[in-house]
Amino acid sequence: MKFNKILTIYKKEIKDTLRDRRTLMAMVLVPIILYPALFSVMGQIMAIGSQKLESERSAIAYIHEIPHELDSLLQKEDKLEVAVTSDPASDLQNGNIHAYMEIKHFSITDSLFIYYDGAIDRSRLARERLENVVQIYKRNIQESSLQEAGIDLAVLDPFDMRKVNIAPPARMGGMILGSIIPLLLIVTLMMGAMYPAIDLTAGEKERGTLETILTVPVKRLELLLGKFFTVSTVAFITGFLNLFSMTLAYSLGFIQLGVLSGKLEFIFSPITLFIVFLLIIPLSLFISAIMLSVSLFARSFKDAQNLITPLYILLIIPAFFAMTPGIELTNFLALIPILNITLLFKEIMLQNFSTELIFTVFLSNTVYAFIAILIFSKLFNAEQILFAEGKGLQFSFRHSEIKPTEVFQPVNTLLILAFILILLFYIGSIIQLKFEHWGILITEWGLLFLPVILAVWYNKVDFKKALNLIV
Repeated sequence: MKFNKILTIYKKEIKDTLRDRRTLMAMVLVPIILYPALFSVMGQIMAIGSQKLESERSAIAYIHEIPHELDSLLQKEDKLEVAVTSDPASDLQNGNIHAYMEIKHFSITDSLFIYYDGAIDRSRLARERLENVVQIYKRNIQESSLQEAGIDLAVLDPFDMRKVNIAPPARMGGMILGSIIPLLLIVTLMMGAMYPAIDLTAGEKERGTLETILTVPVKRLELLLGKFFTVSTVAFITGFLNLFSMTLAYSLGFIQLGVLSGKLEFIFSPITLFIVFLLIIPLSLFISAIMLSVSLFARSFKDAQNLITPLYILLIIPAFFAMTPGIELTNFLALIPILNITLLFKEIMLQNFSTELIFTVFLSNTVYAFIAILIFSKLFNAEQILFAEGKGLQFSFRHSEIKPTEVFQPVNTLLILAFILILLFYIGSIIQLKFEHWGILITEWGLLFLPVILAVWYNKVDFKKALNLIV
């Protein structure tokens, strides 16, 4: 293997990739234009919506009679409008009023109920405004009772409680970015790797140029490394540009929305930027190798997009787990791909630097990237996969039109697996709960074994080879 040949292939593929509009859009247009535009539009819409909602009066009502003092407080409140209605419950459901209250008399104390629709913004706002008025009314009653009894009003406030947040503004800003940026970073890395990975594998097959490239006097390993480094470079640049743009856009966006008010700061030290830059490298290599491996099974650009779509979900699921409240990076979680780097990003944004965990995450992702490259290398050297000799997904409602095959193609296998998982989730759990031990037997034979046998029969697949029954 010669490095100059890999470099030549790399330069050639990079030039071809950068000529593709979709790749350039994913690399440049999305990070530079989308996020600032998104925050500008979102900020304006939220500001207009909030102002409009605050300026409106809340229509309220009450059942039966209420104390005169409470009624006076409601009438004086500018943001509340007392409506007369014979059926407040029905009017609340129809949106004619936003909330209503009722005082119920019990043997010991009275209770005041506020009814509202929690799914409607105006109704929730009306409830808040009603609560404020009721609290004032409640306080007036307490003060009046204490004055009549000759007791000092200070007993209502025996002490002053103040909440002191010891977290500096930089950590508060990091907390917000740490809950948003990692997930978006994973998505943008996949976006950056997807189009070049598809174009350099399935695209080559579709254009019929893969066979020509293989006739060039270079080794397979040199060719695949050139393609792999091309995809990794595009993914890395896309991820880094997105990270930079997202950070700036979110920081300025929170300032424009008035959230900061001196309590939040977004500061990135050179050490933080260096660690983030370092961690993106193995993650880009890992995601690029996976994208290339999956794209190899496709025979066209469209097929590759269909195969990669489920991959998006599989790679995003660990990132969603990282958003679970209370979950923190540990030595064990540092070994789980995607999840480890997402949790580490949250820790870095909070300015928690654990050298041991950073090294563990970097090393584990490097190992996963190396394994993914080996898998891609094995697949790239498989003639049947490389040239897509398989028949792909075949389906017909007419059993006679299906052509016999020896084994299932990967797409068919994934579809069968997905179908069985759906059966286990929706039917298997119910059967096992209802029939207990017999339910387990029904699940094993009826939901696991029977669908496979039916799929083998319907697709005219060789039973012995498909089920590995050949000794």
